[in-house]
Amino acid sequence: NLGALASKPVMEGKSVLFKRFADVNSIDIELDTEDPDEIINAVRLMGPTFGGINLEDIKAPECFIIEQRLKEEMDIPVFHDDQHG
Repeated sequence: NLGALASKPVMEGKSVLFKRFADVNSIDIELDTEDPDEIINAVRLMGPTFGGINLEDIKAPECFIIEQRLKEEMDIPVFHDDQHG
């Protein structure tokens, strides 16, 4: 784990790919924590701002826990693409 800042260039690139190939506007948000409860809380609080959440680069088993809890607590689509392809 190199931290949130180290992932910034890759996440910015993925936003460009969303726009280029799917015409979906997206922004990257890197959270400087590995604590599942902190991630869940931060994403949940930002929920009203977004139409969907694409989780990235969260290791197992935390990724499954985070995704499941967010799906239960939010009314927008949530997925972790490393787990779903």
